[in-house]
Amino acid sequence: MATPSFLTAVRESYDTVAADYVERVPPPAELDPLSRAMLAGFAELVRTAGPGPVADLGCGPGRITAHLAGLGVSAFGVDLSPEMIGLARHAYPDLRFTEGSMTALEMRDDELGGILAWYSTHHTPPQWLPAVFAEFHRTLAPGGCLLWGDYVGDERLQPTQGYGRPVSYESYLLPLDRMVGLLEQAGLVVTARLEQEPGGRVKRPHACLLARKPEGPDRAGSCGEAARAGSPPIMGGGRSDRGVDRIKTASIPATTACGRSASTPTPTSTQPRSTPWPPANGARKGNRTASRSLRGLWDQRSASDSEIAAAVFTAHSP
Repeated sequence: MATPSFLTAVRESYDTVAADYVERVPPPAELDPLSRAMLAGFAELVRTAGPGPVADLGCGPGRITAHLAGLGVSAFGVDLSPEMIGLARHAYPDLRFTEGSMTALEMRDDELGGILAWYSTHHTPPQWLPAVFAEFHRTLAPGGCLLWGDYVGDERLQPTQGYGRPVSYESYLLPLDRMVGLLEQAGLVVTARLEQEPGGRVKRPHACLLARKPEGPDRAGSCGEAARAGSPPIMGGGRSDRGVDRIKTASIPATTACGRSASTPTPTSTQPRSTPWPPANGARKGNRTASRSLRGLWDQRSASDSEIAAAVFTAHSP
């Protein structure tokens, strides 16, 4: 079977820009606090559930894979670009990195405890996403977690330059609700969502979704359920009618720069927490104390990712 043209374009483009990508894209430590908190919460969930290793799909030069490993996760990386894989292996020789496509993962059924798709699906044409998410479902163990993060919108981008080099890939930004629907059609259950408006150097809306592969009703420790078992919860445990914690930030400075969209400027440093706190409608009635707690954590540069995540989910629960 011939390789789809979009995969060829992505592979060749990232082989071309690999070294420049490393130079221009900040490390995980410079992500915005909420994105770091989502990664920290995901790491805690997969450590707690423990059904298998975590695959970082579209791992690029391996920085996020190494970040997860530093959080105590058994993680390995997969990327379409041989140049990216070479850089990852050189930088992190103790971790495993392999070439591969998320359209046809070379993994057994039910093998993975978690999948991270961090700004790595927007080069996939929408008609291919059902096949990609079906692979996620196939390879996740029952109770396994998926953390998806990417830019959202309703736009097709066709850049000719990326990271200072010529590229031929395209990017497809889809509404968040459509992404939720595609995951659910693949048999995954979305348990939490984080939406962030443009801010700082990031000029596009971006979002994270936490999902799980269902398991038997008598089994415990699945993604989402593990969070509710602890104190305080890090990731959300379905409290809306659809079982999804919905969180939307307003005017929070964002430096989520691990995305691979050349049309989105990549920040070079973290932004100070000087943006005014979201207006009163950012928290629901009955949660004024939790909202004040979250504001206090946001203003404290020393607040940990887990503290921020816990406060976010508390402040935005009914």
